[in-house]
Amino acid sequence: MKGILNNKCHKNEIFNFKILFIFISMVVILPPKLVQYINWTSNIRDILLLAVFSVLIFIYLALFAFRKNKKFSILLFFIILSEIVLIISTIINGVSFRYRYKLAIGIFAIVLTFELFKNLNFKNIIKALYYYFTITVFINLITCVFFPNGIVSDTTFAVESEQIYLLGKPNEFLPVFLVTAMIILIYSKVINKNKYSIFILISITINVLIVDSATGKYLWLLFIVILLVVKLRILNKNIYRLISFKLLFSVIFFAFIFIVILNSKGLFESLFVTMGRDVTLTGRTTIWNSALELFEKSPIYGYGVYQGHGLVKVSWQSWIKGSETFITCHNTYLDFMLQGGIVYLVLNMYILFLSDKYSKKCSDYKLLTLIRMLMFIYMIGMLVEGIGNSGYYYVAICLFYYLANMCNSVSNNKVLYEKYGERI
Repeated sequence: MKGILNNKCHKNEIFNFKILFIFISMVVILPPKLVQYINWTSNIRDILLLAVFSVLIFIYLALFAFRKNKKFSILLFFIILSEIVLIISTIINGVSFRYRYKLAIGIFAIVLTFELFKNLNFKNIIKALYYYFTITVFINLITCVFFPNGIVSDTTFAVESEQIYLLGKPNEFLPVFLVTAMIILIYSKVINKNKYSIFILISITINVLIVDSATGKYLWLLFIVILLVVKLRILNKNIYRLISFKLLFSVIFFAFIFIVILNSKGLFESLFVTMGRDVTLTGRTTIWNSALELFEKSPIYGYGVYQGHGLVKVSWQSWIKGSETFITCHNTYLDFMLQGGIVYLVLNMYILFLSDKYSKKCSDYKLLTLIRMLMFIYMIGMLVEGIGNSGYYYVAICLFYYLANMCNSVSNNKVLYEKYGERI
């Protein structure tokens, strides 16, 4: 009896260590945006990121070497391939890749973390993500309440100084909130139906309402409506099965054509005037016009990484007297097109389809529908914001991709119990 108890304690210690390791890794890989605005932390963050990545890659290669079935991760392969395309495009255009390498290392570290723990107790990574993201969201809410004008201000742009909170600027909150919602849903299903989840969602809702981000408000409201529809069983379950990712992606495709391409040409100007809305979508259509003109000149491999030096130069007729150069198009798909051309865009879209392909193994149609819809909302946000060029996007991709593992861990409860000595 004593031996069994000691063995159980040993397993719990390992279990806690794994959670702590993943938690610390996420802090290093995805630090709050506020930290990135503190210049003196730059070198420290770089050293810690390289240290975490080195540990992850060492463990992954060591386990891969001793693995009998040496099957390389398809997701990791295509993410590496997309980064290689971006590197080639950057070299061709004679642009420095140093503005991208930190994000690239962070992306690889995120995928490696999921890869390493997918065959172990997958609850570890879900718990670690749950702790990190919920703590971050609560602290961010506190900063928004006590510092309504931001902790610091960013005066990079001549339009106006922007408020910086723990999670950065208000339009940078959305990807964090959507990923947090994904984690909460999966945590409630795979780990425990936590009564605190509703308080987390309420705190996010309050956070969305008190900051100035129209995109965040509309898309979070859309998620709340979808969540209520699914949870209250308003629709027949067969309808949920019809909501395929191909259908959702088709909606995004046509939205890109109508909102970005056709609207930038002024075809819907009268409609927006009738609705009393800003025809330029807060100046976005002006940026999109310039971006589309650039894309037509280099459609195959784009212009390489342009973070840090800008690419899209816009001559404003309002807000600013003169011109301004942007490092994002306020549209992730256009960012993909300009950075790596149509090749890079197609690879990124295939990664999304690849994620859905494996998530279909999830037998829980409600959970699958909610995760799909959250990914869909994220993709809508990518139409008007550059939120795809962040580590949060790849956390969402990995959660979507490994959803099958999470659902299987529920159905294989007995197997996990025999292997790890603990129940889900």
